[in-house]
This record gives sequence, structure tokens and C-alpha cells, in this order.
Amino acid sequence: MSHDFKPNLLLIINALLSTLTGIAAAVIVTAVIRNKRPSWTAKRALRKGLRELLQFITAVELNSASLVMRQQYVARTLEKVNVILPRKRLDSDAELAAGGNLITEAWLGANCYDFYTRHHSELAQSGISSDRFFGELRLFLRQRIRQLQSQTHQLLLEELNLLLMALDAAAHANSALYAPLFHLYNVRLSLFPQAQWPAENRTLLQPL
Repeated sequence: MSHDFKPNLLLIINALLSTLTGIAAAVIVTAVIRNKRPSWTAKRALRKGLRELLQFITAVELNSASLVMRQQYVARTLEKVNVILPRKRLDSDAELAAGGNLITEAWLGANCYDFYTRHHSELAQSGISSDRFFGELRLFLRQRIRQLQSQTHQLLLEELNLLLMALDAAAHANSALYAPLFHLYNVRLSLFPQAQWPAENRTLLQPL
């Protein structure tokens, strides 16, 4: 302080009240967060992971996703898995148990990228459209964000089957389409692990 300092009681009181208010708010927020059950934190991480998957799938469909985005998405998802798994063990919850732990979602996003972005030119040249499949997938993910217990719907399976059969037929004429066919089959395996190969053609691939 210099000898020119002029105390202002009003400003001092205002600064004191502001400081006390900030401290009180921080204490209350910390207490609220610490009092939340482990399952609440896990479900919050799960929903955030599903939102990131939806954003990544949208970028894949628009053909704007890059390999770096794929790697970052998988890394972020696996970080959330490390948040979810220990809390699932500590605090069992029916909705959380049905919602999973994002490991399947990490593979789903990676395989969608490998199917569509890596082979976009081959798919376009063969006239194979994935728009309806991606549309149904987005609907499913939005529903899961609202209700973690949501199950995959029949229309999504039908669109996947149609796309698989179209790719299967085209791959006989163009061997470059076997790679996207493999990744699409992995997508279907993630979403419908119990479903058989479409009845019209079961000779190419069998469930793993």
C-alpha cells in the first residue's frame, strides 16, 4: 500500500461477500457431486459416450470423419469404460446393467468408419447406398440416450440385411467389396449378436 491509499468500506464488504458466496457455492456443488451414487456417474459417462458415438456416426455418414477422429473416438470411449466398469461393480443398477459399458459401442463406431469411410469410393461406384441403414442407426442411438435399456429394433436389422445382401451380390463381381462386407458384418454382429445370416444367403459368412 502507498500513503495515498483511501479505504472504501463498501468495496471491501462487496469483495468479502463475493468471496464467501463463491466458497459456499463451491462447497455445495462438491457436496452434491460427492453424494451422487456411483451408478449416477456411470450412467452419465455412458450417455456421454453414446452422444459421442452418434456424432461420430453422423460424421462417418457425411464422409467427413478422418482416421485421427476414429482413433480419438476409440480412445475417449475406452477412457469412459474405465469410469463405468468399477462403478458398475460397486453399485448395481438395472438400467446401467442393461445399458452396457461402451466396449461394444467402441467397436461399432470403428467398424462403421472402416465400412463406409475407408471404402466410400468402391461403394459409390457399385451404387450401394447406406443412407437408410445410417438413418435407422441414428434413431436407435437417440432412443438409447433417452433410455439406456432400449433394444435394437427390427427395421434396423432389415436395413442391415438388405445392405449385406446387396454387398454380397456385388462382391462376386468386384472383390474390393469384400472388405466393406466384412466390416458391415461386424457392425451387424455388434448390434444383433444372436441374428443369423440373412435367410436368402448363408453361404458366405457364418456367425463368429
